[in-house]
Amino acid sequence: MIQHRNIRGTVDTTRLRLVAASLALVVLGASTTHAGAQNDGTGGSSQATPGNCAIVVSSVDPALIANDTAVAESEPTATPLASPVSASASPVADNAATPAASPIASPVTAREASDPLVPLGEELLATTASVFACLNERTFDTFTKLTSDTYRGNLFGSDQPLSAEMFVGLAASLPESDYRVVALESVAMIDEVTVSAEVSYLSAFQQHTAIWTFSRLTVDGLVTWVVAGEQRIPISIPGGTSTINVVFEENGYRVTPSAVIGSDVVLNLNNPTAEDHEALILRFDDGVDASDLLQNTGAGLPQGVDLIGQATVLAGDEGTMFLTGLGSGTYTIVDLFPDENGIPHLSSGMIATFTVLF
Repeated sequence: MIQHRNIRGTVDTTRLRLVAASLALVVLGASTTHAGAQNDGTGGSSQATPGNCAIVVSSVDPALIANDTAVAESEPTATPLASPVSASASPVADNAATPAASPIASPVTAREASDPLVPLGEELLATTASVFACLNERTFDTFTKLTSDTYRGNLFGSDQPLSAEMFVGLAASLPESDYRVVALESVAMIDEVTVSAEVSYLSAFQQHTAIWTFSRLTVDGLVTWVVAGEQRIPISIPGGTSTINVVFEENGYRVTPSAVIGSDVVLNLNNPTAEDHEALILRFDDGVDASDLLQNTGAGLPQGVDLIGQATVLAGDEGTMFLTGLGSGTYTIVDLFPDENGIPHLSSGMIATFTVLF
């Protein structure tokens, strides 16, 4: 099972600050793409989708949906939206007149317009886009209003809740992030104030799929959806995706094959060692190499290093990482996790490369 950096038990602020300071870019899926990134062979998907960080007003009451026997008889409880949609399309008309409107997908048209799960899905999609916009725009005060302590803890790799105050303090050290919604579907009623949905999204070039839980609450006097939690689920890998097997070793990675064809790549990760490790996928500019990572003293990655994706694989565990939209060229895998002496495993040889060809 792939996890974010896992901080078990009581929240340790010192450990969290270390993560935020030295590894923050990885935890939040941020990107340090610089001017001209679309022309450097990494493709264009590193550009963040514009969004609006705001409270999205909810006008769909799930309690009314739960009591609508006609809907209950005609549709199963977990009802998918007609089609996954992009978060960069036109706003929903009901929300467009309010300051809280976020640019989200066009209304789903394949289902009956009277189906209450359609506008509900649109509200959840708007909320998801707004949450990511808050991260991308670094509007952390609003972000904490749209998320629960549990979700914020998940984001930092902790299984413990993270208060709004603590999150804002930690997030101040984070560089710019690059989150984009790919799709929101399979909306399901949990109770009269709680719903869930399957959310697919990108951070840098890495695609994630998760079940998000939303609670309908009042925030700043407005009824809105708040992200209560996230549970990662396996991604459906599209046909034609190239596969690379990565086996973690005590002082390195075994990568086979070392070259693949195509912009979509899935990495099968296997960590048979006794330590937790990561696969941090990077792209170096000419003249930049791994030594720049070890000499870097900032919170993020050094200039000339682009984040592609990241996964933590616990000792004895395995998982997958799906990368999409890659350009041709060489990509580097490193492990910046500290060993028992606080030295990044990269220093001990945890580095490898693979090449994407067209």
